[in-house]
Amino acid sequence: MRRLKLVWQGDLESFCKAHCQELAASDDNAVGPRRETVPRNALLFKELDETNNWARLGSQLYFGWFALLLTINGVAIGWLFAPSRAMPSFAPFVFFMFIVLNLMGTLATIFVGKYLLECDRRMQEVIATLTEHDGTENPESRPRSPMPQQAVKILFGFTAVALIMLVLFWMILILTPGH
Repeated sequence: MRRLKLVWQGDLESFCKAHCQELAASDDNAVGPRRETVPRNALLFKELDETNNWARLGSQLYFGWFALLLTINGVAIGWLFAPSRAMPSFAPFVFFMFIVLNLMGTLATIFVGKYLLECDRRMQEVIATLTEHDGTENPESRPRSPMPQQAVKILFGFTAVALIMLVLFWMILILTPGH
């Protein structure tokens, strides 16, 4: 359990070094050819850490792109409704481009959201594997996945709805004569 606390406190490097030292000490007493192995728990801790890092990076990149997409849409809508602006002849093509861009953003929202939920599922499996023999009877005292599953569903649901609303807005502009 002490090893698990080290990892949860962010000291994965110390944990891996301690395991390598334990492994080296046990190999010194072994007879026969020396082989190097990495303990299963060390690999699981590394997988947990990497999965968490990828999920964090993926969500940061996604929301950066979402903010950029929302800003571009806002600027285009502001330009569209600016006073004394005549509608250029290529406006329907620009509207179509925004429809495609927002549809791609909606698909990215769905895929990234599903990926983050899959990361959460895998982290829960790894945590369950690491704590299956810890002797703790109370399930509330076991570590939980760092992924806020409910928040992911809500956030990505709202961003998908916002992008779909933008798609509908641009579609109405294309279909409305005289803009």
